[in-house]
Amino acid sequence: MKKTARWLGAALIALAAFGLAACSTTLAEPEGNDSTAASVADLQGSWTLVWWSDPAAVPDQAITMQVEDSRVSGKSACNNYSGPLEVSDSSFSVGLLATTMMLCSDDLNSAETTYQALLSAVNGWQINDGVLSLSTDGIEHLRFQSAN
Repeated sequence: MKKTARWLGAALIALAAFGLAACSTTLAEPEGNDSTAASVADLQGSWTLVWWSDPAAVPDQAITMQVEDSRVSGKSACNNYSGPLEVSDSSFSVGLLATTMMLCSDDLNSAETTYQALLSAVNGWQINDGVLSLSTDGIEHLRFQSAN
């Protein structure tokens, strides 16, 4: 019963996060042959979440993301996560995430569920001035600062 309630809660939070898309920032389309455009190599390294599109779930713990080759990992409010990553110059796709199962407060569980739902839905990315923006269909949902 607790598992079902947690999954139901996670699904509702994910739906609410996507409902906020109308309030989110729309990213400019990358220009054709822009010599300052970020490459996949620029994605490699450590990132710290500095903003997301859901103001309802605010973690009191840092959320991080590490990109190494075709893997993504980090800390999502309470638990550690990792999973496969497919990335090109224009796309960003995270596969099924594995997470640790630490006991977390309701606030951290909510933040973690929101973050993982947003991250799993991402399909685009860009880097400007050391800031990584992850978007879904051109609408920004996650913003990270380089921690390198």
